[in-house]
Amino acid sequence: MTEQTVKSQDKPLSGELNRSSEMFKFKSTPKGYTSVAMPEGIYCVLEHHNGASNDNVIYILYRGASIPKDLVASGNNNYYLSAPQGATAAFDVTFTY
Repeated sequence: MTEQTVKSQDKPLSGELNRSSEMFKFKSTPKGYTSVAMPEGIYCVLEHHNGASNDNVIYILYRGASIPKDLVASGNNNYYLSAPQGATAAFDVTFTY
């Protein structure tokens, strides 16, 4: 299994409308569901930066969420976290796949 942790701020990054984390890539393409571990009571959105004006919402994340395997991929795909709700400080989101 692969584990990857991404840090999100509790609000959008300076100059960003919704993006609360740095861009990241999945290290490998998941072969099954991707499980999400993060603090209880916090929600955010996993988005895919596609280079256009409107990025793609992939999944709403919360503690215990399971992302279907066909929604994320490795390679040149840039992902980020956005629109955090319920956070009062920076937090980690850990993806296991």
